[in-house]
Amino acid sequence: ELGGDLGGSVEETPFHTALRLSTGTLSILDPGGIVFTRVWCAYEIYLTLLGSADHEHDVASCSRGGEVSLSLDGSGVDPVTTTAQRDAILAFSLEGAQASRQEDKDKIL
Repeated sequence: ELGGDLGGSVEETPFHTALRLSTGTLSILDPGGIVFTRVWCAYEIYLTLLGSADHEHDVASCSRGGEVSLSLDGSGVDPVTTTAQRDAILAFSLEGAQASRQEDKDKIL
C-alpha cells in the first residue's frame, strides 16, 4: 500500500527523495493551469527551486488544440499560454493549493 510508504514527514517520502536526486523538473500545463492549484505540484516546484544551482525548472504548455510549447529560454512565457494558464500562475497560492488528502497538504505546509 502506498500510504505505508509516505512516512511520518514529507521529507521521508519516496517523492521527496526522487526530487532531491533529480537535476530538475518540468511542469506541463493543461489548458486551465491546474498544476498551479495542486499542493504536490507546488512542492515539486519548491524543491526544484531550492535545490542546488544546477537544478532547473521549466514549463511546457498545451493548448486546447493539442499544440505543445516549451519555454527553453527560462522566461516562463511561450506563445501557446492561454489566458486561464496565465490566470492560474498569477493567482498561485500554496496555502490555497488543493490535495486529494488533507493530511498530505498538512505535511507539505
